[in-house]
Amino acid sequence: MGRKLLIIFLATAVIATYSFAGAVFASAEEIAIEPVQTEEEADVKTQMPGESEEYQLTEPKTYVAKIGEQKYQKLFDAIQEAKDGEEIELLASCQTDDSKRIAFDKNITISGNHEITVNKGMDINDKKVVFKNCSVKVQVESVEDFMTVFLSKGGALQLDDNAQFTIQGDGSYGMHGIYCSGNNTITLNNSKLVIQNMSEDALEWDDGAGFYSLICNDSEYLVKNCRSGITGTFDATINNSKLSVLNCTGNGSNGSNFYIKNSIVDFSNNAGHGISASNLYVENSKLFAKDNGYNGIVGRNIKINSQSNIHVSGNTKSGSEGAFRVLGSTGYCLIEKGADVTIKDNYRSGIYIDNKKGNMIMNSGVVVNNGNQMAQLGGGLYNKGTFSMGNDVVIYNNHAEKAGDDIFNSGKITLIEVGSRGLILDDDSQTISGWYYDGIKNSEVISGEANTERWNVSATTGDVLSPDYYEEYGVADGEENIIALKAAHSYVTPTEPISQETEQTIKEVEKQPKTGDEASMGPWLVVMATAMAVGLGIVARGRSLSKSLQQKREEY
Repeated sequence: MGRKLLIIFLATAVIATYSFAGAVFASAEEIAIEPVQTEEEADVKTQMPGESEEYQLTEPKTYVAKIGEQKYQKLFDAIQEAKDGEEIELLASCQTDDSKRIAFDKNITISGNHEITVNKGMDINDKKVVFKNCSVKVQVESVEDFMTVFLSKGGALQLDDNAQFTIQGDGSYGMHGIYCSGNNTITLNNSKLVIQNMSEDALEWDDGAGFYSLICNDSEYLVKNCRSGITGTFDATINNSKLSVLNCTGNGSNGSNFYIKNSIVDFSNNAGHGISASNLYVENSKLFAKDNGYNGIVGRNIKINSQSNIHVSGNTKSGSEGAFRVLGSTGYCLIEKGADVTIKDNYRSGIYIDNKKGNMIMNSGVVVNNGNQMAQLGGGLYNKGTFSMGNDVVIYNNHAEKAGDDIFNSGKITLIEVGSRGLILDDDSQTISGWYYDGIKNSEVISGEANTERWNVSATTGDVLSPDYYEEYGVADGEENIIALKAAHSYVTPTEPISQETEQTIKEVEKQPKTGDEASMGPWLVVMATAMAVGLGIVARGRSLSKSLQQKREEY
């Protein structure tokens, strides 16, 4: 009994509190004991095992973002609670709820070297959203979210400090990449925007009032396998950047204004136009427009400075005259002296000035091997307006089915001499000596039929080689007649190397013994035999050339 009283006394002493200033006691039920915990330990709940209890441990909380010192387990919650102008810092890679679009109704910056996966798209409502030094992937598979990223009027999207923003579609019908509704700006600063596999346009306006801007500084904008890269009238400022629009099912662009400086721009393999522009200013840059179904480059106001490189090839297979087209009654194009411009291997005319008020001043460039498959008139140049050819321009070896292998002019044209350049004609490998009429000479009405012969110097009459038609055009300043021209040459007496049979005949004549007058006639016999053999070769070659040209024209 004494031992039990001692235990009770000790237990009571342990749980009691004592104060020398007046003995205050409390029971165990009245005391709350809270051990000091770290922030991470506070997230771990433990329960010690009892007679009928099991040991339990919950996982620590995972935080993906914070605003100041406040942490969030979901990015969606951070966006909801952020105040206007605040910055959300990413703590880990994360993804959004599959059932909710992200709606930004305040100015927000999201930063941090992590990846955000957006599953239902996003709306930027009259505010500016900045993604900084992070990766964003927007992958939408439901046509309910056909506007993958929607910018309401006044909305702005900005990518800074090596941000990567990718919009990935699956080709489903009706999906747009970024859809703008007015007064919208998309800015890339040392960042990259990729939009691909959208059945609709990658970047599109709603044809409303206000401005639409795309600004790329030290950045890259890449579009692949969409309907179009840029649709509508955007002001696209491309500075020290790379812009690529590839493999679209429609136009690469459709009427925007492009201000390109110190950049590389590529509009290729699009089913419609390549780069279609209202204003196209290219400064110290490279611009490629290759293998587009319609025009490679088409614009109303085009300026290319002396330090730029332009390559236009493989275009107009599906339709539209002119791989390089100056558009409309206000159409104007200036290519400065020194620019490296190549327009070649296009299916229809290389250059097309489509309006009588259009104007093109070309001071540098090569226009070659265009129109071989489908050009009717003017394989190299079809001019309805005003065309001025500078001293550093060459137009040759193009082809057209009806008239004007190299040039067809129904407007006003100024040409330079072409015969002093050492150019070789692909028809017969002879040196080009000047401009020659090719089907039409000073005709006021075009009926679709040539009013002169096509240029040809390899026709035959019977067994005699004779020229067909080669009337030279005297270069004039500001010619306004309807004419069709070809860079070619006049009749050239063909030469043929001596055949082995001829050489053998000459040797046999030389071997025969010669005495008296026969000896003195020996050399002349050799000359006569040689002349006969060469003459036969000439006739044969003339027939061969005529047949070869006829085959080429049938192919054109």
